[in-house]
Amino acid sequence: MLLAARFGRNPGAAPPDAWTVALAFTAPDNAGQGALQPVGSGYQPVDVPNDGDHWENVGDGRSVANSQPITFPAATQDGWGTCGFYLLRDPDGNVRAWGAIDPPLQVAAGDQPSFAAGTLVISSPVAP
Repeated sequence: MLLAARFGRNPGAAPPDAWTVALAFTAPDNAGQGALQPVGSGYQPVDVPNDGDHWENVGDGRSVANSQPITFPAATQDGWGTCGFYLLRDPDGNVRAWGAIDPPLQVAAGDQPSFAAGTLVISSPVAP
């Protein structure tokens, strides 16, 4: 139920209206802090509405995936470098989920990184 509540699937809970998807060079610590993200060169995290049009249940009910592409702005100047992690933030900026990107994204000037529909899968370690 927790994952469903966070992604707008449980009408009794109050999930956020949107999630912010960010790219990072490093993973956060256990408290969700310390991840290094690109700065400048056109980098901006992407806000994704938290609804059934943008997220769908996958697998055994412990996972959700993006049901539409999540596309970042095009990198400018020197690009963003190697982004090996994604971060999922709530509206207050707290990291609520993160994971490795395999293979890492090599973002050069002119590249516009994107997660194709169904490729950003976020799982809960506990059954709903």
